[in-house]
Amino acid sequence: MCEHSWCVTPHAATSHPADEDHRSPGTAVRARVRGVGARGVGDDADLEVGILRRADEDQTWLVIDAGNGIGVEIALDELPRLVRDLRRDTTLRRIADA
Repeated sequence: MCEHSWCVTPHAATSHPADEDHRSPGTAVRARVRGVGARGVGDDADLEVGILRRADEDQTWLVIDAGNGIGVEIALDELPRLVRDLRRDTTLRRIADA
């Protein structure tokens, strides 16, 4: 049994070191994305959003991964502040509530 209640990794099921990383089930989200410096309409991508804590790290991350080199990991302890700040942005809140 894993120490992290959100972890679904079958620890010790294989011998590959990356298999010991702690991962949440993740949520699939289809969205149009592009890199920060890119132009154009972007690409439709299946994003995976979940929690990751690598076996050799002390930090847990919220991961948003498009699987094609576009992704970001945000320190999980920053998530409450990030959500709070996004909710305070009246423009973003108005668009999200539309």
